[in-house]
Amino acid sequence: MVSVWPRVRWWRGKRRAITWLAIVAVLAAGLLVAIDLVFVHTTRGQWVDDASLKGTTIGRARIIDPVSQILNVISVTALGIATIAVGVVGFLRKRPILALLAMIVVAGSVLSTELIKYQVFTRPLLDTYGDRLPFNTLPSGHTTVALSVAVGVTLVAPARLRLLVGTIGVVYGAATGVATMSAGWHRPSDAVAACVVVGTWVALVGVVAAALGPDVVRPDDPNDSPYTVVVVLFSGLAVLLLVIGTAALLVTAFGVPQPSSKPRLFLAYAGGASSVAGAAFAVMAGLLVVTRRLATDQLDDGKP
Repeated sequence: MVSVWPRVRWWRGKRRAITWLAIVAVLAAGLLVAIDLVFVHTTRGQWVDDASLKGTTIGRARIIDPVSQILNVISVTALGIATIAVGVVGFLRKRPILALLAMIVVAGSVLSTELIKYQVFTRPLLDTYGDRLPFNTLPSGHTTVALSVAVGVTLVAPARLRLLVGTIGVVYGAATGVATMSAGWHRPSDAVAACVVVGTWVALVGVVAAALGPDVVRPDDPNDSPYTVVVVLFSGLAVLLLVIGTAALLVTAFGVPQPSSKPRLFLAYAGGASSVAGAAFAVMAGLLVVTRRLATDQLDDGKP
């Protein structure tokens, strides 16, 4: 009885982790649908999105060169190389399961985005005041690629480097999302939706990691302090940026369909950019929680 009871408790904890992560995945998928319904299938939602897009023309000439450099990094070839590189890092670390999970995040996120954008979601023409992109652009493919690769690399990175890699990755992912807006390629809802897609796959991979992992909740460890600080920092930034972005877009909603002044248009642009960055930081914070609490580095050999 003594030898069996710890296993029973372990399984109960494992089942709870799987349940919560599955709930997060379902909620994220629901959020994606909600974003589409609000910003694509309502007139006011389209107006707000397009006001943000119009605001990106302010000062575009001064930032278009660095924006183009960020966006030009992403291509089909670059995606293939990045996906293979993620797998290679995992295999070189003798973590084949972790490598496969990281590659699933990248491939699943990108394929889902393409399928949703071109086969599932449609865009009715409701904005008769000048829709700058009169076709469906949600979710953003570039943002999905950048953030999913950032997540994949962070997942396979050695534990001692994961925080650094995750920080660089989330900054790049957020910058790419904002860059797609600044270049006039995407509306803010497109980039936020892309972050939600990646977040959904992080939760789904977390379910698999919980099912395969040797344990669910790590014991208290003084070495967890840096993780705690970074997760709290990322979570705080995500909340702050999302609140600022939401407030700015709500103010914009009262000025559409034709917010004419530059300050109002810039506010719409800033609100969209803030929302995109906040969504990216939320996804990376979630990934760091999953990797630490589910002990993903132990998936392949059960060793700390």
